[in-house]
Amino acid sequence: MNRRPRFLPSVAVAAFGLLAACDAPSHAGSNGGLADLGDPWTTEPDFQFGERIGGNPEANFAIVGAARVLGTGDRILVTEPQIFRATIWTPHGSLVGRIGGAGQAPGEFSGEFSVQVHPDGFYVRDSQRFTSYSNEGTLVGTIPFPPRSLGFRGFGLRPEALLDDGSVLASARVPPAVMIGALGDDPIHALPVFRLLEDGGQWRMDEIATQDVRNLNLSIIPAGRSMYHGGISSTQPLGDFDLLWFDGVVGSVVVVTRNLDGGEVEFVEVTANGDTAWRRRLAPPTVSLDSDQINRLIDNMARQLAASGPADAPPQELDAMRVAVQEALHIPTPLPGARRVLGNSPEEIWFRGFEGGDTSRVWYAVSRRDSDKPSVRRVLLPPDFRLTDVTDTHVWGVSEDDLGTQYIAGRRLIAPSGPVDEHLRATAGQQTPVWTSTPVHRIGHPGGIDAGFGSLSRLRVGGNGTRLVVWDAEIVGATPEWKILIYSAVGSLLLAFPSDDVRNGFGAPTGLRADADGFWTRHGGGSLKHSYDDGSLVDSVGHPPETARMTPLDDGGFLAWGDLPEWDWFGPNTPPQQLAVLRVAYADGHFDRDTLVVLDIRHRKWFVNMRGDSSQFGTQASIFQPFSDHDLTWFDSEAGSVGVVRRNGAAGAVRVFEVASSKDTVWDRRFFVPTVRLASEKAEAAIERNLSAVASVGTREGLSSTEMRSIVEDATYIPSHLPTVLALVVTASEEVWVKTPEVANGLSVWYSIPRGDDDAQPRRVLLPSAFRLQDAFGEHVWGISEEPSVPRRIVGLRLSAISGQ
Repeated sequence: MNRRPRFLPSVAVAAFGLLAACDAPSHAGSNGGLADLGDPWTTEPDFQFGERIGGNPEANFAIVGAARVLGTGDRILVTEPQIFRATIWTPHGSLVGRIGGAGQAPGEFSGEFSVQVHPDGFYVRDSQRFTSYSNEGTLVGTIPFPPRSLGFRGFGLRPEALLDDGSVLASARVPPAVMIGALGDDPIHALPVFRLLEDGGQWRMDEIATQDVRNLNLSIIPAGRSMYHGGISSTQPLGDFDLLWFDGVVGSVVVVTRNLDGGEVEFVEVTANGDTAWRRRLAPPTVSLDSDQINRLIDNMARQLAASGPADAPPQELDAMRVAVQEALHIPTPLPGARRVLGNSPEEIWFRGFEGGDTSRVWYAVSRRDSDKPSVRRVLLPPDFRLTDVTDTHVWGVSEDDLGTQYIAGRRLIAPSGPVDEHLRATAGQQTPVWTSTPVHRIGHPGGIDAGFGSLSRLRVGGNGTRLVVWDAEIVGATPEWKILIYSAVGSLLLAFPSDDVRNGFGAPTGLRADADGFWTRHGGGSLKHSYDDGSLVDSVGHPPETARMTPLDDGGFLAWGDLPEWDWFGPNTPPQQLAVLRVAYADGHFDRDTLVVLDIRHRKWFVNMRGDSSQFGTQASIFQPFSDHDLTWFDSEAGSVGVVRRNGAAGAVRVFEVASSKDTVWDRRFFVPTVRLASEKAEAAIERNLSAVASVGTREGLSSTEMRSIVEDATYIPSHLPTVLALVVTASEEVWVKTPEVANGLSVWYSIPRGDDDAQPRRVLLPSAFRLQDAFGEHVWGISEEPSVPRRIVGLRLSAISGQ
């Protein structure tokens, strides 16, 4: 049976993926017209939304095509071509509207799907027409394509952009087999770009530009196959053919010529009338593949092609497939200076080359004006950020975390003198190592695949890394149901303890820790230790009365929090400023309490006094502090110490120290992390949330909305930057892990600091945003996967260095 030649874009995608995984390509020294750029621009996270990163549940994106900015930047259009859908959002992730669906009715789409943005809205182009929408997603109307009788050498045209006068910019649609001459005709080396214009009831085709398409297509016909029987057609992954960008707003096409000497790139913008608006030639840093990289690329493509052959094709040896790939593959030296082109506005054209490594991608922004010395910006973007649009202040695109979750990200552009570079200069020479992680263990709930671990679950590593102790707890009705599960380090369930077997009359547990030979549970009345082997009770310690959060010490004493001040029903109830950490010891028939360290607890959750004029007593109303930067602590029973993370110092400053029960400071470490500005919208949302929380109390007390807002604004802490540390985990590997508000490539940013070393350099670790870190030991971190709509699982991630090692 004959078959049509197959078009496999995955071949090109796989080739690019292999290049990213290869060692950094070799660079020549010259960078030609880009020699005087100075320091690069950078970006910092500002906006992000998606269901699986804690956003709007309606933001359950499939495979995102692009994120485009509408109007004045207050609307973001997200396209999902595979399901014929587009949605409109605010930059903060609130859904404004949705459009689309498969079909041919107004507002439905079929076939190809792309978007063209203009100042008053946008057009959706499918296989039959342009559909016009406002910036809010209101359907304005449909504009049919020019007649299908228009064509090039008998082949159809692809409408690319609709212009204000109703004319259309279009490119020729010629099958790859025809272009490469596989059907017996001469190869086609150039394709025209047309303007299709209706004039007096008749359509005419004006050729306004030409695209060089040599080295555009890849054709592989292994021995024993034909173009119609197992042949492969695709795009050359390293081709140096011309790139095109169609600008419907300006009414022009930008042609990017890439087959010039030395990897140079030439930009030519041609108007709809065929006039050259401007021309620019640049020489980016050259990049070449060495022989090892070329061989790996060929081997990878050969293996994929061998595996993709038709079932009735004769078998092919891998060596023969490798020869076929090598003959068909075009690998210029150096590689093309431009790899992608993106026209974001009438002011700039952005292009990306093959520069960059594991930590960044290099883009260039070229001013669209005629000048002998063009303005060019060099911009560094995260490697897992796919750029799809740019404004004066932000870049927008699609990011993906380690678990494959896609979400929309808007990153603020930072000039070389901006805050990010200031931080880098302040920490120059420190070279913080960067680590990432790979999922290697996934442990399901023993109750079945749909059960999942509870929302209150905790996990600790014990037995010198050989045991995972899981406290599984879930609220059922008004009562928590919980149990203890013991797993091996590879996820085998060893023991399960119902609640009554563990509490031993002490009540429900409030804490969990593990050591070499057993695990402890902390209860309201005491702490209990059980064996890993059979769950038998090993030790039991009763707690002194009237002291919060007791942790027993090996010498018979305890660590505990001090008491908070009493509520004053008549006073202003100013939130407490300090809280003592106590060492409690039994002596001479009573418990002595000695202060080890005083914590700064400003901006913790507290209460306000909602009291009307006619009330004798005020009423407590709880105030949520969304940006609290009070001290965080941990207690170490074995070391007999209390640790403190102080996070309300100078912007970006973090201090971590540990104090022994003898009051001696064991170690004291200071370092800086990038600061993340607090958006005014988030601050206002926090105030509104507190207003909603106290509204019933204030109304009952007869307070007006203005009075309630004044009380809430005074009580809610609104800093200029987010707290430098959001979470604290002390691990079995004798490290302190702190989570910062920074997001890198869609991943949460953590820093791990070795305990006991005043000079140790922290590791910067990128972890999936849906991963709740619980513990770490050796080369693994352990936690709970919290993906929405998916049962919670225990996940073990293997750490690996990606830079600075």
